[in-house]
Amino acid sequence: MLGKLIKYDWKAFWKVPAVINLSLIIITVVGAVSLATPLWDLDLDIISNLLVASVMFYYMAILAGSIAVTAYIGVRYYKLVYSDEGYLTHTLPVKSWEIIFSKLLVGFIWTCITGLVILFSILFLLGTAVTIHSDYNVWQEFLTIFKSLAAALQSELGLNLSLFLLSLVLLLIVGNVSGILMLFSSIALGQLFPRHRIMGAVIWYIVEFLLLQFFSMLLTSLPAMSMNINIMTSADVNYFLGHFLNIFLYGFLLFYIVFSAAMFFISNIIMKKNLNLE
Repeated sequence: MLGKLIKYDWKAFWKVPAVINLSLIIITVVGAVSLATPLWDLDLDIISNLLVASVMFYYMAILAGSIAVTAYIGVRYYKLVYSDEGYLTHTLPVKSWEIIFSKLLVGFIWTCITGLVILFSILFLLGTAVTIHSDYNVWQEFLTIFKSLAAALQSELGLNLSLFLLSLVLLLIVGNVSGILMLFSSIALGQLFPRHRIMGAVIWYIVEFLLLQFFSMLLTSLPAMSMNINIMTSADVNYFLGHFLNIFLYGFLLFYIVFSAAMFFISNIIMKKNLNLE
């Protein structure tokens, strides 16, 4: 039944984020085509102003696209679980955790797709601009820099770049999951309010966000507080930085896993024990 629920949620969800991502791809293609024109080579003030305006528009577009997909995940979750549509959802022969997991999985997939589209868009536009308006082979330069960075991290900080990047990707994945679950848990806590449930969800989201930021800052600052730069040699500093990056990655990875589990537990227990549909 869980598979059918995931299939249903996918069909009910895919259209809006697909349109958002398609819009980002179209903006990228239009931007790449415009970069291929000789217009940008003209030494005119209006061209410089147009370039700044274009960059600002592009930045706002990718930011709006990312926020829109995230907001839509929250809106769909609220409507399908805690609004009138929730009556149909909760008549299905599935457990509360399966409802949460299904919507989490679909939302996670679409946030990953959006993130990859944005990453591709940025790299494609940068690569197009550098390739057309300079003599550099951007991909060759990227590989050269990557190899130099890998060697420097290994020799100076004792870090394996491939393992470091893999840990960073895992951190991004877990952070993405925790962000969606923070939405779900704030919506669940907000519906406990007798009135103004949406406002209650917003308040709880802000509270959870501030708590997340506080513990993140605490986790980041603890290793630095133990460092006395005045009595450390260059080798000591490099050793410390290498361990700091490891602590940063694995510490945050563990923290986000615990945080995600807590948010999932809150969402599940409220749905199971304190469900209050409109």
